[in-house]
Amino acid sequence: MGSDTDIVETPEKSFRMIDMRGTDWNDTPSRGAAGVRVTPESSLQCATVLACVRLIAENLATVPIHVYRRLGGGGKERATDLPLYKMLTQAPNGWQTSFEFREMMTAHCCCWGNAYAEIRSGRDGPATELWPLHPSRMRIKQLDDGTLCYYYREDLGGEVFYRQDQIFHLRWLSQDGVNGIVPITLSKNAIALAQALETHGSSYFGNACRLSGIMTTDNPINVENAERLREQFERMHRGADRAFRTAVL
Repeated sequence: MGSDTDIVETPEKSFRMIDMRGTDWNDTPSRGAAGVRVTPESSLQCATVLACVRLIAENLATVPIHVYRRLGGGGKERATDLPLYKMLTQAPNGWQTSFEFREMMTAHCCCWGNAYAEIRSGRDGPATELWPLHPSRMRIKQLDDGTLCYYYREDLGGEVFYRQDQIFHLRWLSQDGVNGIVPITLSKNAIALAQALETHGSSYFGNACRLSGIMTTDNPINVENAERLREQFERMHRGADRAFRTAVL
């Protein structure tokens, strides 16, 4: 696609193809001004980003969640007898708790601006389970009537089609009402700078030799002895925990 939104004509009807900003990070210009490539996954290597995402995700996951039923005379009550109540408060699927599911969905939204889950039906009704779908594999098409179509790329490369009523879509701040903006694209330069500084600092302290004094001799030495002395020198003085030691040459 050459633009953010293209109009595609099909034999059935036209639809609007929404460009998922940042979904294909191999083709997306995601390098910050510091020259570091920033993606939703790599941004978590920045301690500040990780701390923020973890704090938001864990705190939202601990907030109680309830399903209520409206009463005929007014007011409401908890609908604990509904299967939906158990699914949301205890186990949305067969391998995640409610806390784990909500924590993951919030983290996806913080990093990708979108979080998706497939709504699966079963014996208990049309919404029995919620199966998480990774946002990096999802693309969306909006039809002329405003409804959305979801296409999810599976592990083997094929695409699965989902109707709008089959997907739970959690959006962050959006400019088109369809896709959430990928947050790291707005803070790309700040994250890239933080990662560049961390890499530079690690490289500096991991490779630099800082000494408080050096003792030398005027006697000549051969190449073999010089190499041996160099290795001994680096072994004794390389690294932040060995800085400012005294060397004897």
